[in-house]
Amino acid sequence: QYPAGTTSPASGKVVGSGLSAPTGVAVDGVGNLYIGDSGNLYIIPFVSGALATSQQTKIASGLGTGNLNLAVDGEGDLFVADEANKQVVEIPNPQTELLLQSYPRITLGSGFTGPSAIATDSSGNVWVADGANLFEITIPWGSSIKVASGLQSPVTGLAVDPSGSVFVAGSNGLVWVPYSTTTGSLNINSQVLL
Repeated sequence: QYPAGTTSPASGKVVGSGLSAPTGVAVDGVGNLYIGDSGNLYIIPFVSGALATSQQTKIASGLGTGNLNLAVDGEGDLFVADEANKQVVEIPNPQTELLLQSYPRITLGSGFTGPSAIATDSSGNVWVADGANLFEITIPWGSSIKVASGLQSPVTGLAVDPSGSVFVAGSNGLVWVPYSTTTGSLNINSQVLL
């Protein structure tokens, strides 16, 4: 962890203990940190203005041991692109006591072949990169719609800005896919390599 405005490695702080191969991290709106590591999900709560590293807790297990890419929405729900198990999983707000008492996971969408990156937008919908395809999963119903194809896989990261445009970290670099207000959809043919 690097505090805002710092660039020196000396100012960094190691967070997360007992991890073997972390592949995904996400931070929710209150500052809690989520880590995807070898089939497990952990939370490090943000308490009194800092990450409480001594309170690291496993909140889920049994996911794929490969790439686990994470995103959190405005409600505090955690979403996982589980590449090895070819699924997208929603874990309702892990801060609730119900989750720690085996609250069920929700599998979203279907037919994924290896989702590698995930993001949420300002409307609470979930975006998933699966191979060269980009899907949008509407929340709360969970139906997945392919909104674009032709991404340069492997995609390792996604972000959606407030306009609805998507940023894709892929094999050829960082690409911006603009949202067209005229068509009401992404314009994959106008993508820009950043």
